[in-house]
Amino acid sequence: MRRVPSSISLIETPDRARIDFTAGLAIMSIDSYRRQNAREAKAIVALAFRNGPIEDIHAGDSCPTCSGRAGFSRITDEEMKAIMKSAVDHVYQLLVLRDESPEEYESKIRLGERYTVNWDEPRMPRARRQRASS
Repeated sequence: MRRVPSSISLIETPDRARIDFTAGLAIMSIDSYRRQNAREAKAIVALAFRNGPIEDIHAGDSCPTCSGRAGFSRITDEEMKAIMKSAVDHVYQLLVLRDESPEEYESKIRLGERYTVNWDEPRMPRARRQRASS
């Protein structure tokens, strides 16, 4: 299935049973669409964050002074910069693959899914849920 360019809007039928990508690129149920987005979101996070610099920090010994105490920074500015740079680079790579090499993108998503088997399903952030229901 081809991805829909962000310039194409989603159209819901009155019974919310289907999303129609009017350019003829894809037709799927809302549930299928959201399951696919959840699958990709978890895999992208695993590939962009979990297996990046944060894993090195996580794998280290706990700070004996601040361990478990809220309000104490456990990550330096340099570590945070490296984490975010790595995540942006990985997400960028995945978005380019999604558009330019869908087969390779799907392969990467399947790899990322190996790390997310026991993860909770994502939820829509509160602000987005409120806008969607109005």
